[in-house]
Amino acid sequence: MTKPYSVFANYYDYLMEDVDYEAWASRIIAQIKLYQPKAKVLVDLACGTGNISNLLAKKGYSVTGIDLSEQMLMIAQDKAYEKHLRIQYLKQDMVRFATHRKVEVITCICDGLNYLTTEAQLIAFFENAAKQLVEGGLMVIDISSPYKYEHVLSKRTIAELDEEVSFIWDNHYDSATQQLDFDIAFFVPEGDDGLYRRLLEHHTQKAHNLEALSAAFDANFEMLSHLDGESGSELRDNSERWLLILRKKA
Repeated sequence: MTKPYSVFANYYDYLMEDVDYEAWASRIIAQIKLYQPKAKVLVDLACGTGNISNLLAKKGYSVTGIDLSEQMLMIAQDKAYEKHLRIQYLKQDMVRFATHRKVEVITCICDGLNYLTTEAQLIAFFENAAKQLVEGGLMVIDISSPYKYEHVLSKRTIAELDEEVSFIWDNHYDSATQQLDFDIAFFVPEGDDGLYRRLLEHHTQKAHNLEALSAAFDANFEMLSHLDGESGSELRDNSERWLLILRKKA
């Protein structure tokens, strides 16, 4: 069993190739421009392979990308070099990250917050994030919703067979704890004799409801907006992704 996003890092972009990152970044930027139009300096937490970070940098923001996976960060940095983008990528825990100067915006996109599974982690995350923000600074958070975990992923197995990499993705959701555990078995070609090596990763995520999130951030942030993460429109009962906009309290 390997650490999360150690093996997955090498195939993450391949498996996410159908994601419209341009549209995703546009929804994020629209919210930043709406609530913090003069913002220029931001931190992208749980930045992964840098797909969102790089697009934000292309739009003129000064970006620092932070992630706990060294493998993901190496890929992100290579992409930035190829596109001649000046982005600082740092290996840090997003609950305890630190910046050398206060920033105007913090983004945490594509389930980063879902990896925080306890109330204590959530509270510590929001307390620390507030310390890194200027007065009135924004947090833009994109997470998977409880609806997605319970009605889309629960007890679902996803499998794909391909010459480059094959995988089996088993999901189990406990509605009582709102916790999703999933194992991804990758089958990677090894040598020229047609054999495959099996590599396994285990991930744990949590479905946070708005009440629990509000209790965790209320001391430091106010909610400006909560939207459907896939459209940027009004939140629905069956929204699979949530886009939350928070402002640091004075």
